[in-house]
Amino acid sequence: MPTEYVNPRKVQGVVKQGFDRLKQYRKARAMFIKSYVGNYYNKQFGLTGQQPINLIFAAIRSLVPNIVMQNPINDVETNVMQYKPYAELLGLGLNSLQNHLKMKKILRGWIVDAIFGMGIIDTGIATSDHLINFGDISVDPGQVYSELVSIDDFTFDPVCMNLETAAFMGRRISVPR
Repeated sequence: MPTEYVNPRKVQGVVKQGFDRLKQYRKARAMFIKSYVGNYYNKQFGLTGQQPINLIFAAIRSLVPNIVMQNPINDVETNVMQYKPYAELLGLGLNSLQNHLKMKKILRGWIVDAIFGMGIIDTGIATSDHLINFGDISVDPGQVYSELVSIDDFTFDPVCMNLETAAFMGRRISVPR
């Protein structure tokens, strides 16, 4: 069996095929969003009585705040007595991280995206340019990040039949030269 070589041009072609595969999906999503905002947003002055009440807008406006509450609090518990203080500190740390990341805003945007199709959040650990040594192990103590990813910037394996079996998933980002 011959060996396949991966080069940037092949990867670029496969990523473009992934974007092309989502083209119809993105068009359908844009049609749904256009229906969501209605006629009231494409004219400078108000139009009254020309369109019935937008029930999609009303449903989303009432549904999203009920799913993602104002200031959620993490309560970390354990049955092991010696770990209870650590669990409490972990809960406070998660609350602080949640406020720092503005998770309420991210989750509310994610739910609206999911109503119109597919909601995607990119979560990971950013590099910090210095390592902490624990014996023979070097650990990068990076900062956790979470960002909402638009479906317009999302790509995945063009030959997979469902996302769980995708060989890769990615997003388009701008990077300074």
